[in-house]
Amino acid sequence: MTTASPKGHAYADSLVGRTLGGRYRLLGLIGRGAQAYVFEALDGATGELVAVKFAPTGVVTDTALLRTIRESEVLRAVRIEAGRERRADQPL
Repeated sequence: MTTASPKGHAYADSLVGRTLGGRYRLLGLIGRGAQAYVFEALDGATGELVAVKFAPTGVVTDTALLRTIRESEVLRAVRIEAGRERRADQPL
């Protein structure tokens, strides 16, 4: 689990420990892009560790938002496929 971000990310550090949408508790910064931060988070509804992409208000364009939605759809598909492969390897 990540707990602190690299130097120069005081804003990201200030978000660690907060819960977004009443569901995702931010555990630590795992990446940063030009317009957003990516945090490791705990999904309070499922107990799963997830990645949450967070962009400050007013920073994200419609194009960037659509790209993020497409990225999440692709990653979800990869995750589902990986789960199917694991189940296929289990004995009947």
